[in-house]
Amino acid sequence: WSAAPTLFGLPVVLIRLMIIHLGLALVFVLSSQVLRLAHRSVSFSLISVLQTITSIGGILLLVVYYEKGVYGKYVAECIAAFVVAVYGLWLMRSHLRWNLDLKPFLKSFRFGVFLVPHVLCLSLLQGADLFVLEKYLGVSEVGVYSLGYTISTTLSLLYFGIEKAVSPFFFSSSKNSAERKHYTAINTIVIGVLALCGVGLIVFAREITTLMNASYAAAQTVIPIATAGMFIYTLSSTPSKILHEVDRTPLLAYASIVCAVVNLVLNLVLIPRFGMIAAAYTTLASYALYTAILLVITQRIKPFPYEYRRLAGVCLSALICILIAFQFPEASMFTWTTLAKLLCVLSTYPIFLYLFGFFSARPHLFEPLPNP
Repeated sequence: WSAAPTLFGLPVVLIRLMIIHLGLALVFVLSSQVLRLAHRSVSFSLISVLQTITSIGGILLLVVYYEKGVYGKYVAECIAAFVVAVYGLWLMRSHLRWNLDLKPFLKSFRFGVFLVPHVLCLSLLQGADLFVLEKYLGVSEVGVYSLGYTISTTLSLLYFGIEKAVSPFFFSSSKNSAERKHYTAINTIVIGVLALCGVGLIVFAREITTLMNASYAAAQTVIPIATAGMFIYTLSSTPSKILHEVDRTPLLAYASIVCAVVNLVLNLVLIPRFGMIAAAYTTLASYALYTAILLVITQRIKPFPYEYRRLAGVCLSALICILIAFQFPEASMFTWTTLAKLLCVLSTYPIFLYLFGFFSARPHLFEPLPNP
């Protein structure tokens, strides 16, 4: 990177890759929304899963295996975006027309134009740590960090896969308080399942990294922090949908810009001193700030009936399970100790959920909907 021409401190080739990725990502967003509006749920789910799997696979290949650093990350994302864009255009070919009605087009443009800096800043937030790591600590450190970070992204893959399926129900319930309560209950249950999966990633980080590649064992220190960050980031999904619902997408852009700047500053200050563990903590802090900003804004604009007590029970149960599991001796491979930890997590998590009143809170999910 030192010999490459730069613009605003970033290599020009990296900026070009980010612009290409942004353009292809817009095609993916367009195709996915068309499929959703056309009620083609299977195609909608397939294109979303394909995008995530292709991106993760490319990052593991180029960044972890071939050690191409931040350049490899954006090349992988561009390849994934191109594959998904082509597939998306093919899926929505029957919906494409040569004639164009400017009125709905301009309305859609005003709504979505602020999503461009939003997506770009989130991309910067997710890539700034890799750039600073490569600049100060080398490509090998980027590979180790990327492996731990990529493993933690399986949590967001699970959540956003479910979230894409229930999003239509969220928007259809905007004017029906009973239906919105049903969505609230569904969202709480999904977060409870997600927390259990996050506990699994944190508790078995050592076994997972050893199973994949023993030379990347240091990634086990990144997985718990990155997983916590991913869990917090998934909590921003509901307030994000609320801002879409009330047509306040500029606020998404402002929030992502603030968090991207904070993330970059923290990375530049902390990574040279503390290494890749600092990158994990700065990403966690940035996701927490982003989620907090959206929650505060949306609760003022259009309050959402979160089940705070049950959500607190989920977080406390997950934390206690992690503390208990960490009392077991470390195992580098899957042994009887691993099995004991697995049984401990699977048995204690629902017990603590029960003790904290998660099941006794009679979720609205089981209440009948009123007749229209």
